[in-house]
Formats: sequence, C-alpha cells, structure tokens
Amino acid sequence: MTAGVRILFVGLGQMGLPIARRLRAAGAAVVGLDQNRDAIKVFAGGATSDDRATASYADILITMLPDDRVVRAALLGEQDLAARLKPGGLVIDMSSASPKATRQTAQTLATRGLRLVDAPVSGGVARAEKGDLAIMLGGAAVDAREAQLALAPLARSIIHAGPVGAGHAAKALNNFVSASALVATCEALIVAERFGIAPETMTDILNGSSGKTNTSEAKLKPFILSGTYGSGFALSLMVKDLGIASDLAVQMGVDVADFAAAERLWHAADVVLGPGADHTEMHRYLQEAIEVLNDSTSSKKISTREEDMGHIDMAAFEAAARNDPEFKRETRYLTGHIKLGLGENEYTLSFTDGTLDGVSAPGKPDSDCHIVVRGTSDHWANMLAEKPKPFYQSLQSTAVKHGLSISDTALTFAYLPALNRMMTLMRNIANGRD
Repeated sequence: MTAGVRILFVGLGQMGLPIARRLRAAGAAVVGLDQNRDAIKVFAGGATSDDRATASYADILITMLPDDRVVRAALLGEQDLAARLKPGGLVIDMSSASPKATRQTAQTLATRGLRLVDAPVSGGVARAEKGDLAIMLGGAAVDAREAQLALAPLARSIIHAGPVGAGHAAKALNNFVSASALVATCEALIVAERFGIAPETMTDILNGSSGKTNTSEAKLKPFILSGTYGSGFALSLMVKDLGIASDLAVQMGVDVADFAAAERLWHAADVVLGPGADHTEMHRYLQEAIEVLNDSTSSKKISTREEDMGHIDMAAFEAAARNDPEFKRETRYLTGHIKLGLGENEYTLSFTDGTLDGVSAPGKPDSDCHIVVRGTSDHWANMLAEKPKPFYQSLQSTAVKHGLSISDTALTFAYLPALNRMMTLMRNIANGRD
C-alpha cells in the first residue's frame, strides 16, 4: 500500500529522518516538515520549500515529535497541520506520548472527520535505517490495518495492541521493563567484576543462560564495555517513557513501587550525567554511585556532641522549600522521610506524594527514613560553605572530608536531585541569601 500513498511527515529528527527516508524509498510521496530548516533540506536533497499544495491533500500525516503536547500543538494549534489531510485522512503518531493525552487528541480529530492511530517504535537509529523496528499500534481495527500497511517498510514486527492509546501504553511499559533489565544487568556486571569475573566473560555467561536480556545481547559489548555509550537512545527519553509508565500505573489504580523507583533512579542519573547522555551511560552512573557510597560509608566516626543548627534557620528553610519551584519539581515523587541530624538533634523532612508536609524534630526512627545525613554543626557549616557543585560531588564525595555521615543505601542516589536542591536552599539561607 505504501507505493503512491501521499504522506506528510512531521519531525525529521534522529529517528524521524531515517523513517521518512524508508517510506520514500518504498514508493510513498513524502513531504517532510521540521522546525529545523536544515533537516528539511537534508531530507529533500537540497530543497527547503514547505510545499503546502502537495501536503494539503495528504492521505496520511505521520508525527515523530518529542511528546504529546508538541504533537497536539502541531496538529491542532497555530500550524493546524491536520487541515492538510484529505477528508477522512489518517494521523499516525509515532512519538512516545501519554496514552490519556493521545485519546484526547483523537477525540478532537474525530470531530473534524479524521482518524488517529498511535504507533510508537522500539529500536534505535540503526534499526530504523534497516527497517527493523518493532511498532505497537493503538486504534480501531480498520485504522490499525491501514497503518500497518503504510508502515510495513519500517518494521520486522507490527502488533495491534488495542484501542487508541494502547500503542503508547505498551511502549512505555516495554521501556519500563527494558530500563529495569539494563540496571539489573549493569549491577550484576559490577558485582561480578569486583569478585574477579571479567565483564566480557560475565556477558557471555548471561547470554548463554536465563539472565539473557536485550541489554546483555545488544548493548553490553558494543556500547557499554567498549565505553562508547552510543546506542542512539537518549537517557532523557528513557526518563520520559518511565514517567509515562509510572503515571499510567497510577491512573489504572495499580500501586507498584518499582515504577516510581525506576523513574526516580533514571531521573537522578539524567540530572547527574547531564543533557545528551546516552541511556547506556546508566552503567557509568551506577559505577560512580557505588564508588561514592563505598567512600561515604567508610568515613570517620562522627562526634555525637549535642549542638543546634545555629547557622541554619530551619523555619526559613521550610518556607523557602515550600515556595521553590525547583525543589517541588525534584521532590514530586517522594513519600517518606529524609532525616538531617547533628549529634542528637535531628530534623526530619516528611513528604507525601511529593508535598513537603513539614520539618520536625525529633525525627522519625532511621528505619522509616529514606536518607539519614548526620554531622556536627561544624561539619554542616563547612559543607554549606563549599562552592556549589553537582550533588554527588558536593554532598557524597565531600562528606568524607567534612565528616558528614550518610546512610548506606542505594536510595540515596534516587533522591540526588531533591537533596541537591535542598542543599542549595540551606546554603543560601546560611549565607543570608533569599
């Protein structure tokens, strides 16, 4: 069916460009659109025109965009790209997006006589170039069949998951499993190497045994053990998909702790590793995290002399935290307690569903706390006087130098962004800044 089909393709980015090229190579008449004029030029072989005449009667409009908000804005906003479809035309959204938002967009399109199928993909740039993607479809059966025929040149597997939104739901859930497997595989390799098993040998063992995963087969040797970290799938995109999966679990009334925990861990890695990090760099993040935790747990014994915070006005901190947008953003997943202590004078920050309930003393028992950070007022004063750095340097690595003791828990690294902002607010208060 692809041959002769008129397609308006929106989003010629890292994945969109090879997909649009394959559709054109299969015989479709493809007009490519992108905010980046250079991307249009690359796709068109030098042309940069936005041919509205050609696009105005498209049979199919395909989007490959960052998220559902961008998709909706492109289709129904000022650009109104949906108006370039023929009556009864089909929108195929290949982005990774919220199932709920996708259904809302489909309902709006239906009022204009247009149909929507969500068709997110699994597989990176290399598989897109080869036409070896896996595609999950969400939509009415007749619409899904039309989409399957149009997308056939792109994939080795196209599965109709269910009604509109089911494709996006399946993609997010798939990436939750993929992300969890990557973390488990990387942690196994780190432990194996500590024991004396070469990472390459452990990889071969996993691939010949029941522990085999896509990570062990397709990512360990070419991207992780090689140190290239170049799979082509950004860590930030994995964080986005995990957020979709976690939100979906909440919407379905399913209380599954692993969804939120995975999102927190990957979000923390995204903050520490920075923009542009490949998702396989999670291995490097885990290695560094383990090294820092080992350093912090071997720190010298902390003095237990009783002192007060002195230089830290905890009431001022609580007020600042409640009104700080960045603190709210970084703590949005927290439910539980973070304990800050010096000597026997301890303060507990309590959170419920991301909201700071309050700062209290004395604190909860350690067993109820996600993170316990202890030191004398001198330790805190020295810590807060440090020039601001990334949190894993500013608190964890510097803790040993200044005598701060940090609880030995991997959860520390899931809460890095929240604790980093907390330290910044305290540092500002200690230094007399708003």
